[in-house]
Amino acid sequence: MLLNDVVVGVGTSSAQTGGKRAGECVSDGERYDPLEKKWSFVQPMRRGRQNHCLAVNGGKIYAIGGQGKCASALREVEFYDVDRNVWIEVAPMMQKRYGAAAVFLDNRLYVYNPESNSWTAGVPMKEKRFQAEAVVIDGYIY
Repeated sequence: MLLNDVVVGVGTSSAQTGGKRAGECVSDGERYDPLEKKWSFVQPMRRGRQNHCLAVNGGKIYAIGGQGKCASALREVEFYDVDRNVWIEVAPMMQKRYGAAAVFLDNRLYVYNPESNSWTAGVPMKEKRFQAEAVVIDGYIY
């Protein structure tokens, strides 16, 4: 799946969502099937956004924060259920964020717990980052 011009792998396909068209944030989503070598549209996100984070866990693609209308920062979070082709809104973040990074570690979107639908403040980084990337290796977030 391609989200905001980022390809995210889920199972045997990839996807894309969001971005900007003619000055407006869009909620479009597309899915690429490498076996068929074909892109197809998926259910649009509930909210148009750009500069949002994406993270994958258990067949779900989370779209986190970003910017909405008039480039305003967002707290809203939703996930795409690959099997059901539907976006579901979850608890918003405690603060608005865009251009951030997101990863899952120990079944938690750092630091969102999907089981309790709640957020927890994490330890601040020593240096602020913008449009950073994050990856989990051997139980550590880099």
